[in-house]
Amino acid sequence: MIEVLSRSNNANLGIRAIGRITLDEELTFLEKLNSILIKSEKVNILVMIEKNITWDTEAELEDLKWIVQNFDKINKVALVSDEEIAEIFFKQMQPLFELANISRNKFGANKINEAWNWLES
Repeated sequence: MIEVLSRSNNANLGIRAIGRITLDEELTFLEKLNSILIKSEKVNILVMIEKNITWDTEAELEDLKWIVQNFDKINKVALVSDEEIAEIFFKQMQPLFELANISRNKFGANKINEAWNWLES
C-alpha cells in the first residue's frame, strides 16, 4: 500500500510504503508526481519504507520507467527507514542520484519530522 503523507505540499510529496505495492497504487502515486511536475520544475520526495515491503513486478517496472524518464526532475529524496533498507535503497539508486545530481539523505525510522525539515529546506 502507498499512503500519501498529510504534510505533502507544493513540490514536496511524502509517501509511506507498506506491505504489498500493486500496479494500481503505483500508477496513482506516479500520477501525483506528474501533477506536481505540471506546476513545478522539480519535485522533492520523502519515502517512508516499512520492513517486509514488496512490489508487484508490473508496479516495480512502472516505478523504474518513471524514474528513468524523470530523474532530472527530482531535486531531493529523503528516505525514512531502518538502516538495512536504507543501505539497499541508496546502493541501487546511487548511479541515478549521481547522474542527476539529486540531493539525498537517510533518516532513522522514527525521524520523520527531521526528514521533512531537511526536504523542505
